[in-house]
Amino acid sequence: MPAPATEGSAARPDLPPPPGPVWPFQHARLVAFFVLLALAGSLLGVLRLRGLGPAAAPQAVERTLVLAVCATAVLGLAGVIVHRLRVLPLRFQETERYLAAIERESRKYRLLMEGAADMLVLVDPDSGLLREWNARARGALALGDDAAARPGLERLAAGEHLERLRAAVAQAAEAAGGVTTLDDVELCAAGGGSLAADVRLASIPLADERSVLLALRDVSRQKEIEAELALRERLSSLGLLTAGVAHEINNPLAGIANYLSLAARPDVAPEARAEHLEGVRHGFERIRDLVRELLRFARPQAGEGETDLAESVRRALRLAAYSPDLKGIALETEGLEQPLPVTGDAGRLEQVFFNLLLNAGALQQGRGRVRVVARREGARTVEVAVEDEGPGIAPEHLERIFDPFFSTRGSTGLGLSVSYGIVRAHGGELRAGNRPQGGAVFRVRLPLRGAR
Repeated sequence: MPAPATEGSAARPDLPPPPGPVWPFQHARLVAFFVLLALAGSLLGVLRLRGLGPAAAPQAVERTLVLAVCATAVLGLAGVIVHRLRVLPLRFQETERYLAAIERESRKYRLLMEGAADMLVLVDPDSGLLREWNARARGALALGDDAAARPGLERLAAGEHLERLRAAVAQAAEAAGGVTTLDDVELCAAGGGSLAADVRLASIPLADERSVLLALRDVSRQKEIEAELALRERLSSLGLLTAGVAHEINNPLAGIANYLSLAARPDVAPEARAEHLEGVRHGFERIRDLVRELLRFARPQAGEGETDLAESVRRALRLAAYSPDLKGIALETEGLEQPLPVTGDAGRLEQVFFNLLLNAGALQQGRGRVRVVARREGARTVEVAVEDEGPGIAPEHLERIFDPFFSTRGSTGLGLSVSYGIVRAHGGELRAGNRPQGGAVFRVRLPLRGAR
């Protein structure tokens, strides 16, 4: 519904002017009528006085003046009545046209709101009550058709998501004319489920009240696609490790075979046989640990919780060491000795650094070194930088480096894009750049546990 014009605002060009004295011709005729009536009354009075002569009695003169004034007033009143009767239909028609135009505008904006692809909700920022919502919100959030019930924001979200939503509504109400954004909000969906949404909030100043418009976009399917791409990229990365992993498994298998053949000899002393069997056990443990690392890396997202970012980076380093692209490259670390508690999925964070390490190794072609440096930024943020000594990133590629399927070396082009999405989903940021001394650097910044 179109907002009423506030004081000092420009008139709407698509609405007619409000009803008012817009008939200047009729008013000019009324003024001319009164002027002529006054002149006629005065002339008749003068003629009557002249007819009485100089010796007329004062009472006769007074009666003549009273008669002239009364006659003029009566005729003037009759003229006003006739004028108003003629103007009234014109004013009524003008009012009807204006109301019809308002109704058309109201219907147009109502249809625009109801037909919007996003969920639109109008909120009272002072009380937190919902005022209006469109058909998309009714269907997805089960708000119902009765806007008079005035539910609160708790119908949209719960827990920490509700608190974030309330804070964003208050911020948008104060930021008049601006747009406030809120990503990854979990909404209470119809049927008792939930859906992920990105929210855009804008303050709408009305003449008699304040309102905040929430545009909620369902990104649940987008999140599912991102998770599928992340899993595919993870499996693709595992494919790159096949040769290195096969070599790592073959070595303990060869040792196990040798130990078993030695232990099977009849002339072996019991103490030597026990040592050979211990070597077999150690070889099996190495294979078990390697398989466990691979399975943890390949599994789908297991949900968010408290995790040690330093441990995720160390696991990514151990796994990446099997990659042929990193053979012959020195891996150096700094700042990973102390725990770095963050909120997130350890496997997905491990995938981010695994992808960054593979990317650094591929660029250096089997020589040089890769440094992983972690440092805290105050009490709220941790940054982990992956630096290489390769050729760096071309300036024309910096803006596209995280685009899906963009690659300069014939790969799938999903590794950096998936990593960017994972870091963003954890409330952080991933940036790419070049080092002054040569080579590329990728910086992962994440909020520490309790700082989000």
